[in-house]
Amino acid sequence: MSEQADALVRAVLKADTSPLSFDGALTYLRQREGSGRAVAKRIGVPESTIRGWGKGATPRAATRQRVIETVREARTRPSLLGDPGVLIPVVSQDRKRGSRERDVSGAQLGLRAGTLAEVRRIWVKTGNADAAAAAFVAGIGDPWYKAQIGRAHLWSDKHLLGVGYWISDQLGEALFASGYTGLRLGKVETV
Repeated sequence: MSEQADALVRAVLKADTSPLSFDGALTYLRQREGSGRAVAKRIGVPESTIRGWGKGATPRAATRQRVIETVREARTRPSLLGDPGVLIPVVSQDRKRGSRERDVSGAQLGLRAGTLAEVRRIWVKTGNADAAAAAFVAGIGDPWYKAQIGRAHLWSDKHLLGVGYWISDQLGEALFASGYTGLRLGKVETV
């Protein structure tokens, strides 16, 4: 998962994107819902199943996925104003004023109707920030903003280990396929 996609999902959905184990997800739901009975009702299983999981029983794959999706959905807080109400923090460069932080709204981006719902659906179903970010970029209607946000394939980040520039997998593959020489590409997994 790229850092940029993760940051975009956090900004757009106000989501906690840190991964949870099944036990962590169950604990989160118990704390949020207040009881095992409420958790069982929310995910659609008998209360005895929740008690069994607490004693070490293994859930079926489909049920495990439903629990994880329920937690992802509960951990998102998208704008109540819908697509126009989305705010994305950006740093812009100005010749006279230098760098400055500002927020760009969904209305400025020209977000198409349903973009926020689609991004949330993808995030909840898959937990894949890259896919959710791609859906967000696809929903941007303003061509200038789409080009600015969608082309972030090369960056420098002082918070990442090492020095130099970082490139996206997509740009790395494109450069490799074109026969570009002089690059030493390596994979870095972000957590």
